[in-house]
Amino acid sequence: MRARATLLFSLLLAFVLPACAKKPADKIIVSTVVGAWTWNPREQLPADKIENDTGIYATPDQQILQFGPTVAWDNDRGAFVEYRHVPTNKTMKEDWVVWRRGPWYVLDASIKVQAKLETDFEVLSISASELRVRGVPFPCKDGCVLRPLKEIPEAAKNGRPF
Repeated sequence: MRARATLLFSLLLAFVLPACAKKPADKIIVSTVVGAWTWNPREQLPADKIENDTGIYATPDQQILQFGPTVAWDNDRGAFVEYRHVPTNKTMKEDWVVWRRGPWYVLDASIKVQAKLETDFEVLSISASELRVRGVPFPCKDGCVLRPLKEIPEAAKNGRPF
């Protein structure tokens, strides 16, 4: 009986502990994600996810996600802005668009964005040099990789609202 209980406990630990260890802590995500992160969807998405010649809705060739610091008086929410660089296509010239703005917060290793297009994405890993996420806006097979950006280009800051 004791051997069976030990075996069951060992199996439980084998499945539960790795799942818990892989998930970054919310406090680490909040303290590390503040700033600007960028990626090029055209380099990381599979070919069937890339849309061309659809006007403003073409797959961007750069996305920038800016996470402002969280504040305690606002339920640990911070300001969020997403910028997209839309490439030239048959209906328009290249352009920067301020895709969405709103508050963000972290819950259960997911970043929640409450904006015009409300969304959340799971943080698979985070460090000072890499943010790996997955979710509806990030359909890469093993998570999309975002890199820190030192400065947001002026053209992005002055982009037209979506």
